[in-house]
Amino acid sequence: VIASGEAGELGIAPRHEPLLTRLKPGQVEVVGEDGKRQSYYVSGGILEVQPNLVTVLADTALRADEIDEAAARHAKEEAERIIARRGEAMEIAEAQARLAEVTAQLQALERLALRAIEVPTHVREGIDLNRLAHVIELHRPKACWLMTSFQNPLGSLMPEEKKRDLVELL
Repeated sequence: VIASGEAGELGIAPRHEPLLTRLKPGQVEVVGEDGKRQSYYVSGGILEVQPNLVTVLADTALRADEIDEAAARHAKEEAERIIARRGEAMEIAEAQARLAEVTAQLQALERLALRAIEVPTHVREGIDLNRLAHVIELHRPKACWLMTSFQNPLGSLMPEEKKRDLVELL
């Protein structure tokens, strides 16, 4: 297990001495016995090490590939705007905490070399399937996350034929 503790970076190997420490918001990487790596983002928390067990307690934990880069960037901009306009002390403290959280999420994405690619959509027709096909061919993504919009909730306006084409494309 590799994580960011308040006192610095932590590397926990098998049979590590018992340890209890606070985690900073950021990436936690778990390396399995087979060498396979799994990356997570945590909002901070506690890491406990026992001779044969590592436990992470966190309010928020996401697999790194589940982080919404666009939403994190938007939240970062919003937090920076609140801090810049010097609102009420409580509002600024909340914005500073949110800024730290989304900055850690973005850093986790950067460490994994993951990124979000926005594909144009039409209010009535939904996602531009030609553009999506081009993006898939160009970038060979490992995952594709489709988000609905306020204007077209759940793709309800997308024609049925286009929905079938989307499923076949993916």
